[in-house]
Amino acid sequence: MVSHYARKSERQTWSEESMKKAIFAVQNKEMGWLKASKQFNVPQSTLRRRFHNTNKIAKGIVKHLGRPSCLSSMAEKKLVDHILNLESRFFGMTIKEVKKLAYDFAKEAHIPHNFNKEKREAG
Repeated sequence: MVSHYARKSERQTWSEESMKKAIFAVQNKEMGWLKASKQFNVPQSTLRRRFHNTNKIAKGIVKHLGRPSCLSSMAEKKLVDHILNLESRFFGMTIKEVKKLAYDFAKEAHIPHNFNKEKREAG
């Protein structure tokens, strides 16, 4: 039985509020990159990328870890609503069925995806 969770990574340990303050300080020319990164405890390279919006996925101060989703948030919400609707009608789905449904949904909507084409399922 696990008694205490220990984080395994030191990635993105900065807060969004401190990143916002650091970007604001650099934007208003109150301090440079190095001083702002040390004062607000954010990595200098991350501060530069977020300031110039050259990050591939995450923009601004919002944190983002992991792979990018191939479904938009609206398409994902639509899929979740459909699954919950089926669930409310007592038509429960297994994980495999949900994966196949997501694959079919992306294919029908002509959304470019990196799902398994042999198994015809997401994930």
